[in-house]
Amino acid sequence: MTGDRGNSGDEIHDGPGLALATAGIVAVALTMMVAGYGFTGWAILSGLAGGLCLWTGIAMIIAEQRHRTHSRDDHNRS
Repeated sequence: MTGDRGNSGDEIHDGPGLALATAGIVAVALTMMVAGYGFTGWAILSGLAGGLCLWTGIAMIIAEQRHRTHSRDDHNRS
């Protein structure tokens, strides 16, 4: 079969990046809740953790997409 679909195993490589990005979103929501209750120390900690997880997850997703695009281009040239 031809088409735009890759192998089903190709999508599994996005898993860690998606999990980290999701954890980052949850941590940012937790930051807003904790800050609303007035726990400044926990708000700072969860804000830093959320930002780090979100940034790292998005960077991993972008890196994997660039890797796939680059490897497809190399495969089509040969």
